Amino acid sequence: MIKAEILLLTAGKSSRMGQPKALLQIKGKQLIDYQIDRLKALDLPITVVLGAYADEISKAVTSKEARLVLNKDFEKGMGSSIAFGATSIQIMNPEIDAILVCSVDQPLIPHDHFKKLLSTANETDFSIIQSLSDVGWKGIPTLFKSHHFDALSKLTGDAGAKSIIQNNPSMVTSVKAPSDSLVDIDTYNQYLNLILNLD
Repeated sequence: MIKAEILLLTAGKSSRMGQPKALLQIKGKQLIDYQIDRLKALDLPITVVLGAYADEISKAVTSKEARLVLNKDFEKGMGSSIAFGATSIQIMNPEIDAILVCSVDQPLIPHDHFKKLLSTANETDFSIIQSLSDVGWKGIPTLFKSHHFDALSKLTGDAGAKSIIQNNPSMVTSVKAPSDSLVDIDTYNQYLNLILNLD
């Protein structure tokens, strides 16, 4: 059984939204708290990478179980935040052998999809397990086994971990997510449309 830790990204400036995504209201909670509560059901440690709006977002986190870390170089892009978070996890939990990279702005992903990512990691030799949408988009949530920790810790730029996936095609498999569940929130209109889909 792999020992995984969740890396939850919420360091971006939310420039297209015009306000911090993590502080949007979802089912009576701020999004950051909503996501942490959902991820806690996986019974895995959680590291949250903060950047822009770090003070406001950290105050909104009510869970004592999530570990908050601040990436001061968040403006260098998502890759920088993944690298910072992955490095932090390796320092704090050296026994961890997989990192599940998630984003705060995907609140429609069901619990079962996260479980399938983890079970696929346990049951196969693939070292990268990424999510696949019903229209063919591939990306996060994505699980990386320890073989890729060094590469994760060296990421930069806005492309996230795509370079690692592209450089290791034989090590990658995809797990299909339920229809529309991988949608993320980039604009306020998308947020309004999204909350209508929450049951």
